[in-house]
Amino acid sequence: DALNYMSFVFPFIFQGKDPAAEAKLVQAEKNARLGLEALQKLKKPDAVTEDQFNQAIKSQRANYNGCIGFVALQRKDYAGAITSFKTAAEDNPADVYVFYRLGIAYISGEPRDTNNAIWSLARSASLAKAGKITAAPEIEKYLKSVYINYHGNEDGLAGILAQAAASPTPPEGFS
Repeated sequence: DALNYMSFVFPFIFQGKDPAAEAKLVQAEKNARLGLEALQKLKKPDAVTEDQFNQAIKSQRANYNGCIGFVALQRKDYAGAITSFKTAAEDNPADVYVFYRLGIAYISGEPRDTNNAIWSLARSASLAKAGKITAAPEIEKYLKSVYINYHGNEDGLAGILAQAAASPTPPEGFS
């Protein structure tokens, strides 16, 4: 439980300008990987249903992979970040910040994957708005800037937001 909590909280408390930032990234990644290893060995308690156990595992696995993705994002390992964030999103398709960070990784990598960045940011913005998360306006502002930079205007963005609210993955051929 301690590793899960630390992995969940780390992206919210990390300070990139901290002189010990790299050491903290190393420790956070190590903790998250230890957590993933521990999950593989975890046995279902008798008093818990299979579904309850699987949901708990998915939730923790999402936190660990989200932390690993965050560490990769800080190190500008965008491909590694995308892989970890996508895995986290599969386990928790309602995580605002995983989708936000996934969008950043897509737009920051070379070559840029603007379509997936827009979808991920739209998913994040939709979830944030629905959950009344205080960061919702900033997330939507960033989405709009990425979208307008790519398309030249906001035409079509409302439709993407509606689609992303209903699905964690873009439709086939999304462009």
